Amino acid sequence: MLGLTASTLLIAPGKSAAALAAMAILLSVLRRRERIPARAAVIVLFAALGLTVSDWHRTTVDRENRSLAATPAGRFTRVRVPLHRGWSIEQRGGASLRAPHFDIITEANGRATVGRINQQITLLAPAAPPFDASSHIEAEGFLDRTESGALMLRVKSARLLTPSGRSSPLDPLSWNRHIAHLFATSVVDERSARGAALAGALLLGRSGELPDDILDAYQHGGTYHLLVFSGLQLAVAAGLIAASLIWLERPFVIDLALLAFSIFIARFIGNDPSVSRSAAMLALFSVSRLMRRPTPIENLFFLSAMLRLLFVPDDLAKAGFLLTYGATGGLILIARPLVREYRVRSTAGRTFLFAATAELTTVPLTLQFFHRYAFGSSLITIILLPPLGAMCALAAAGAVTALAGMPDLTAVLLTGTDRLNDLAMIVNNMIGATRLTGIAVAAPAMITIVSYALFVLITATFTRRVSRLAPLLLLVPLASGLVTAHLLKSVASPQIEVLDVGQGDSILLRSGEASMLVDGGGHPGNLRFGDRVLLPKLIDRGVTHLSVVVLSHPHPDHCGGLPSVLRNLIVDELWIARRHLHSQCAEEMFAAIGDRPVRVRFLDRMDHAQIDRIGVCIWTQALRFKRAPENNSSAVIQASIDGRTLLLTGDIEREAEGRLLDEHGRELRSDVLKVAHHGSRSSSTMPFLAAASPRIALISCGRRNYFGHPHVEVLERLRETHTRVLRTDLDGDIRISFLHHHLFLTTQIDYLP
Repeated sequence: MLGLTASTLLIAPGKSAAALAAMAILLSVLRRRERIPARAAVIVLFAALGLTVSDWHRTTVDRENRSLAATPAGRFTRVRVPLHRGWSIEQRGGASLRAPHFDIITEANGRATVGRINQQITLLAPAAPPFDASSHIEAEGFLDRTESGALMLRVKSARLLTPSGRSSPLDPLSWNRHIAHLFATSVVDERSARGAALAGALLLGRSGELPDDILDAYQHGGTYHLLVFSGLQLAVAAGLIAASLIWLERPFVIDLALLAFSIFIARFIGNDPSVSRSAAMLALFSVSRLMRRPTPIENLFFLSAMLRLLFVPDDLAKAGFLLTYGATGGLILIARPLVREYRVRSTAGRTFLFAATAELTTVPLTLQFFHRYAFGSSLITIILLPPLGAMCALAAAGAVTALAGMPDLTAVLLTGTDRLNDLAMIVNNMIGATRLTGIAVAAPAMITIVSYALFVLITATFTRRVSRLAPLLLLVPLASGLVTAHLLKSVASPQIEVLDVGQGDSILLRSGEASMLVDGGGHPGNLRFGDRVLLPKLIDRGVTHLSVVVLSHPHPDHCGGLPSVLRNLIVDELWIARRHLHSQCAEEMFAAIGDRPVRVRFLDRMDHAQIDRIGVCIWTQALRFKRAPENNSSAVIQASIDGRTLLLTGDIEREAEGRLLDEHGRELRSDVLKVAHHGSRSSSTMPFLAAASPRIALISCGRRNYFGHPHVEVLERLRETHTRVLRTDLDGDIRISFLHHHLFLTTQIDYLP
């Protein structure tokens, strides 16, 4: 009969609440008549509930997507967005507002209709409106999806932003916004500004406004998780609450206070997955005690994970969920049983065991998702806990003085927070200067593999509880990384890939295990573009060793990501023109190289080169152009692969095109043309296109870029020459593989922040 129940589960549930109720009744009857084990009944009922919620979630998303499809991109859309945690100032100018949901407002026949969309949205505006007690903002702008699928509304003018509603004084999120505003108004100098950013991250969960140097130091030290409000702060706060109430000798009051705190903190920090998961575990712990049904922590761990996945099933594929439950699971399911079974009583021994376990359970995941490793980061975290704890205390004191109307004292406390951070920065920079942290392909080094094998063997052999199987889960990302690294190490046939780096150029050529990167994209003012965008794209493709890095010309949209590449990957040669040596870009590249054994070759002294099966011909201009000298001096690269020819033109304009026609007229004929200057009308003249006569034209440009690239005139010229056009703003990453004199095209919309 249990089999009949399972078959009914596949047919009925997931359609409505009635199906779920029917399933509960059926299980109840079967439970009484056939004595089905209670555990089996609960599992089946939980599965039915999961299918029901999943079906509801899928139906809701489909309905919302249909509603969004009725609002075409490129048309003004009116939305109402909750202020949530308020506006953030973007480093590249302007302000952004992120919220977990929004309303679309449409007007028909003089009546306004509001439709709720339960998807995250980001508003981008030239400036944020003045701070007030509003609860929502109404905005008009272009609603569109980014390359990653996220919704974004671009607002052209602050006049199109209208505050609406009033924040409830009982809403913890409004307290968060108010404290952040008080921190901002208390800033008097750079020190206090940095302290305000640190206090916002540690106390309010606002890590998006931290300076780049702080982010880089903590990231390279493997301790970035300390800069966000996480389960660590929540656990400390919960411990303080419990300790302050223990004198009452009323466990009921303590558990009730912890339950109230878990609900409050989840709302105060906002829609932060890490905090919501930790708050859920604390709430379940408190409820179990209030119901006088104390539950083992292992059960609470699994129950919180199942409940989270029940209502947010997409979390199963997200790094944050896996890292949170991976680290927590390692501590609960592996470290605790080992401490008991081996009777580890010393504080140092327990600390080392818990730290090692947390690291072993997270390293394969960080390698898999972020391509970073940080050996010893758990122990460094313990070392940094005292200064970070003091920073949190100063930030909390600053919040109290700010609420009490003492901005001068708040500025002093914020400055002290930054000075304490100097100690943490020293430790992080020392770790970052070693080889213990860095960027790597998904597969770890052999020493890591051996360590994992020993760890799994010891734990699985000498533990007698569920922890015997838990270490085996660590082998899943490890094996996945090994297989992925092996498969991506080389390519079966030569290929060229135009990487989607927004408004910029970055082109990857590969043949066998050899690879050549022409330009590295970038955005002015975005110093972390290479780490955030370019490096993940390269490592995702298995590229950790570049035979050649080429700089066509030293503009930020071509050079911005190259210093990160030279700093983090193995590079054999750097090709650069002598005329570009004194640019800021070149200085940053050579500083990134440092003492690495990178051979520098000057483009104006070389004509030909061979990279595995790719033949390369370089053309440079000795002439000093009066108009757009750096664009026109771009190195032009012609690559020959299996009888096919590629022409990479950098940002040359009509003057340089004219000289190329005079000097290399017939040699310009190509099967594939990388259109110059992102499709600007200043390039791609008709005589040049006629000489190149490409079958395929590739245009690298940003989605809805401010320059209007590619220009209509260029697209029309390409149409007249019967050239197939592919664009990164529409097609994402564009790959062309060369096999037996044939060209194979593939495109992929990839992640771009």
